[in-house]
Amino acid sequence: MAMSGLSALPRVRPGQLFGIKVNYNARLTWLVLAHQTLDNMALIAYGWPADLSDEDVLAWLAELNSEQAAMARHQNVLTLSLLCYLLSK
Repeated sequence: MAMSGLSALPRVRPGQLFGIKVNYNARLTWLVLAHQTLDNMALIAYGWPADLSDEDVLAWLAELNSEQAAMARHQNVLTLSLLCYLLSK
């Protein structure tokens, strides 16, 4: 006894997606290359050397984050000081 409508669904075969043959290794290779390209572009954007280890990248990002946080705190103090000054007039 067939279940209503389910027997009409296409069977999924390994290596196929909607009846189209898919080369999963080629897709994985593309993803790895895209990730490496993005990593290299980020290193160039930050002006960092291309041979940094993951640990070095994380250390540099932590230092950059700390600098940005300090600048934001300084900006907030200046803004608050200016606001207090203007309100006191």
